[in-house]
Amino acid sequence: MLYFLIAMLIMLALFDKALRRGRFELLFTDTRFKLFALRDELRDGVINGTLPENRWFEYLDTSITKAIDLLPTIAVWEVFGLVLRYKNDSTVRHAQLTLIDALSEDENQGLSDIYAKFVVCIAELLFQRHLGIRVGMTAVVHVVGRTRGLKKRFAEIVTVAPETSTLNQYAQ
Repeated sequence: MLYFLIAMLIMLALFDKALRRGRFELLFTDTRFKLFALRDELRDGVINGTLPENRWFEYLDTSITKAIDLLPTIAVWEVFGLVLRYKNDSTVRHAQLTLIDALSEDENQGLSDIYAKFVVCIAELLFQRHLGIRVGMTAVVHVVGRTRGLKKRFAEIVTVAPETSTLNQYAQ
């Protein structure tokens, strides 16, 4: 009986590992295809003349390609490490501000849309890859929703309480 329980635990662990690996591979493949489609949209825009072929096009083209290559290594822990590493780096901050300024120009609005889709795609990858974040974010949404409900109740009581309102005079 003990051998049977140990064997079942081992089988369940292997099954869980296989499911997790399959889920990750499906997620990486799905994200990879989204990024390929985004890169194709970017290149088609330049070919059709709807997007400018400038250094920001090149930046997006190479960054999307690099993200496709690095998909399995993009994790929340890596992102935290990058944030900690570059939070006080003036070069990175300057580059980010330059990118924001450039994408806000009229001629680069199409590139700005592509950039926004790129950011959303990476955010979705991080959100779907880490189940704990998904559960944590869901909890945050519930807490915020309850807080909003509490704020609404506070506002309602302020608008109807005799100490803070004249509703009693008009409701009769």
